Amino acid sequence: MARILLANEFGDGFGHARRLLAVARELAARGHECLFALRDPVATWPVLGGSSFPILQAPYVVPLQREAWQDRTIAAYGDILAGMGFDDPERLQAMLAAWDSLLALLNPDLVIADFAPLLCLTLYPARALLLLGNGFTLPPSHLPQFPKLREADPLVREDTLLASIALVQRRRGQPFLPSLPALLSAQGHFITTLPELDPYAVLREGRSASPLHPLPPSVPVAEATDDYFAYLSANYAGTAMVIEALARSGLRGSIYLRDADAAARESWRRRGLQIHENPVDLPAAVAGAALTIHHGGPATMETALAIGRRQLLVPRHFEQTLYAREALGLRVAVAMKPHGKFDQRHAAAALRVIAGDATAAQAASDFADELAARGPTLASLPAVLDACAALLH
Repeated sequence: MARILLANEFGDGFGHARRLLAVARELAARGHECLFALRDPVATWPVLGGSSFPILQAPYVVPLQREAWQDRTIAAYGDILAGMGFDDPERLQAMLAAWDSLLALLNPDLVIADFAPLLCLTLYPARALLLLGNGFTLPPSHLPQFPKLREADPLVREDTLLASIALVQRRRGQPFLPSLPALLSAQGHFITTLPELDPYAVLREGRSASPLHPLPPSVPVAEATDDYFAYLSANYAGTAMVIEALARSGLRGSIYLRDADAAARESWRRRGLQIHENPVDLPAAVAGAALTIHHGGPATMETALAIGRRQLLVPRHFEQTLYAREALGLRVAVAMKPHGKFDQRHAAAALRVIAGDATAAQAASDFADELAARGPTLASLPAVLDACAALLH
């Protein structure tokens, strides 16, 4: 029996925890001891709270907010590292020391990481490391630089980040990185999303993207009993405007409002809305409604695409705007401006457009049929488990 650490240190939502949990359950069924180190054990409790796995606090990354970065967004993965403080040797060394201490206590035989660049550097050069990612969070590691995802100057130059890393590695007596993308070197890489949602798809070397599990089957929209299902975060400034539009729309449906407290849920219920108390069966909820409303997370988007549902997207940050762009290209969605740069009137107008868009409904149905034709080869979990077995052999 091996001890396996499953870790995440950045990103929000349930996607990272759900991916790691799916792998942990299969490994535990094979007799391995699995434990988690997570960025936010509280936020992921709705997903992991019912499991029997030990859950630890990962070294916590407080995103930097520098005055020079006001009104700027990331252009490449290096900007994510800058926001974590990779250009500050003292901060970086402290975070690596925290991981070193935790790893020394746990002494895992294998580490499986999902969006954990500090942990990747702590382990570099990795001996037994497997990486999962949704595409955006796992750029190719063989390139000399991280590819730009939009035209803009970097928050911090890559050579500055590399120099900081080199200084810390020298202090630690560990090897330097030949390039910044080499930070993500590992014995296994799995991009667990649809190829259409992988912003680096054309740059991969012999690796194709595919979700961990087979996607749900398509369901004719005529079988939907509700007008909409919404999965939104109460912590986002634009969410209230979208829900207000739903309350005034006359449409019938239900909402899972992540991060909402009891008072917030009850307030919307008094407006006549159905608010779920706990996370729902996502495929069933999406299949039961003609329209899916969400922030643009890849797991929800995959589900809506597979079932064949048009989407109203409310992206909060740059990653989700990338996925929204792909959905818009497929002509299955309408998207709000990110960062809450819209008002209730805009939300109401977007809702009216997508709810009545027969062309988008047909495009969603056609794409679901195309996905179904690809067959069960989409599922990557068996390959992940085979890679784990090989690393533990």
